[in-house]
Amino acid sequence: MQHPYIKYEQDKTWTVVNDLINDLINNNDIELQTPIEYVVGYICKGLLDSQVISGGGKGHNTPNQELSK
Repeated sequence: MQHPYIKYEQDKTWTVVNDLINDLINNNDIELQTPIEYVVGYICKGLLDSQVISGGGKGHNTPNQELSK
């Protein structure tokens, strides 16, 4: 399915977010009305753009790392 978040699909973040959302769906915790690709892509874009996690889903900044900059 074509969506505006294609470039994030190869990032490790995509797999983690997708799996977590699918867990919620399978546990009947949430129901999506929007295609999952849009939800996962939006979250991945937000995380990567905010630099909460580094590109490639390889890690994140801890508070101590932030203070040492």
